[in-house]
Amino acid sequence: ILRMHAAPLRLNDEDVDGVVCAFSDITTLERLERIRQEFLSNVSHELRTPLAAITAYTETLIDGGIDDADNNLRFLYTIQRNAERMRALVNDVAELSAIESGAVKLAVERLHLRQVVNEVFNGLAPRASEHGVWLDNQVPEEFPITADRRRLEQILINLVDNAIKFNYPGGNVAVSAENVQD
Repeated sequence: ILRMHAAPLRLNDEDVDGVVCAFSDITTLERLERIRQEFLSNVSHELRTPLAAITAYTETLIDGGIDDADNNLRFLYTIQRNAERMRALVNDVAELSAIESGAVKLAVERLHLRQVVNEVFNGLAPRASEHGVWLDNQVPEEFPITADRRRLEQILINLVDNAIKFNYPGGNVAVSAENVQD
């Protein structure tokens, strides 16, 4: 995608003797703008869903649901769960903004990948069990890496959580690693 700027070329005050044009390649800028717009659209959609649930359950409680002993606690837990979902989304947006601005500092250290995967699996084991999904850590016992533990855990949690969520009962999620030389 090219952007063109043109200006008349005058050798005297009366006549236009030509035109000077400058072309700029804005393909990357346009692609990034489209990605930004899609991201904002997705974020606003993702925030609307829990906000709608919070609003609906709050209105139900205000309109007399607070006196419904069989459901009021369930309503409050639903509000809390959706508020947590919104908080996580807002934190993700803040994190992306910090990454984009270059404000993120990595705390790189030497780690054993198998141990990090085990910790992630331990945290997600109840969710996997709930979905009937088996977690399989296939990372070799001695597999040292250099990484930011917090960021690596975030990545693994997101990937494994999605693999659990979009799996089928009786399915499994395996994490493996290997050294590859270029």
